[in-house]
Amino acid sequence: MRRLFLPIYIIVALVMQGLFSSCTNETEDAPAISMVRYTDPDLADQDLAEVGLGEVIAIVGKGLGSTVMVTLNDMELSLSPVYITDGSVIVTVPDDVPTVATNSSVSNKLVVTTSNGMIERDLIVLPPAPSIESISNEFAKAGDSFKLSGKYFYFVEKVVFPGGIEVTTGLNVNDEATSLTLTVPDGVTEAGAVEVVTASGTSSTAPRFMFNDKTGMVCNFDDLNIFSWGVGPGAFKTEDGLDGVYVHTYQDSPITPGSWWDNNWVIAMNGYAGQGLNGAASDYALKFEVNVGAPLNSGRIQMQFIGDNGPHFLWKPWEINKDMTRYWEFTGDREPFQTEGWETIVIPIELFRYSGGAGAPVGNVADIDGQPIRFALQNADDPEGEEIPMLDIKYDNIRIVKIK
Repeated sequence: MRRLFLPIYIIVALVMQGLFSSCTNETEDAPAISMVRYTDPDLADQDLAEVGLGEVIAIVGKGLGSTVMVTLNDMELSLSPVYITDGSVIVTVPDDVPTVATNSSVSNKLVVTTSNGMIERDLIVLPPAPSIESISNEFAKAGDSFKLSGKYFYFVEKVVFPGGIEVTTGLNVNDEATSLTLTVPDGVTEAGAVEVVTASGTSSTAPRFMFNDKTGMVCNFDDLNIFSWGVGPGAFKTEDGLDGVYVHTYQDSPITPGSWWDNNWVIAMNGYAGQGLNGAASDYALKFEVNVGAPLNSGRIQMQFIGDNGPHFLWKPWEINKDMTRYWEFTGDREPFQTEGWETIVIPIELFRYSGGAGAPVGNVADIDGQPIRFALQNADDPEGEEIPMLDIKYDNIRIVKIK
């Protein structure tokens, strides 16, 4: 959000205006507000209906010289006598003034109190710019439902897909402004970031939130199919896939606690051609798409690089209230996990640890570049492990990508 600072010539003019007013008016008028504007002379004709956090504004009117208090959304703003004249009061909208992001019943009222009375007017305070924390499916097709999760999805104007393709209708935001759903438009062929544009600003274009991007692909089950063992040919499917072949790990009979290493539950990939990855592990993530067709109430998907002592991570999407940096521990809280079609999963590489999870975390992504990767379902012993009535998980587009 931009901040507008007051040029010195405006300060001098306001001081002189205040001195002149005090000498020529024996009594001050009752306060009145004619407009609220920015202090920039080029924007002086714009009467503001909304303002952003951190902005400097001028309250213009008459009878304002004896102003003793200004509140915005019931929060008292800081005043300086230098910026108070009969015709205007200049204030800064602080970053902590309440908005709909912190108080859904915020008043959106500007109130000026003087020694001769009080006057108020409507003024919407915009929340911070939107922040995207995840997108539902990085390879969603035209016509698919698409969900963005994050914060501050207030006053949404449009969503912009790669290639500048805009969606301005059918933007559905939940009451908390933490999720935004829409339909993927036709014609998106480029790879790039998805952006949310609101009255407060535009979301970050950080590389964590990409669309149609195949950079860093390790295995897509089409032209990058690098198996050594695990699921057989019958697991390779195309029906209702993302963009070609995917792997389907499926079993219609129960999987009991303590069950491990069934080939039908394992995707074991040989070492792929190194991509020259180098840099802090915290800057990269393992990404893939899944489609979980039956509720998953137990089991770990062990994701492992190099070999048995190589760095691994245990993905347990059914376990809630989880500290992901201590993924080997069991919280005792579970909620069956199932997707509505394909979803993108993002696991930071810095969460992978050596020696079966007991060792040090990966420091540099070069340590895993070109190394074998294995996805394997394990159902732990009691109490973590429960009987899994049915296994139905589809995987596609396993990749290592830069997220920062």
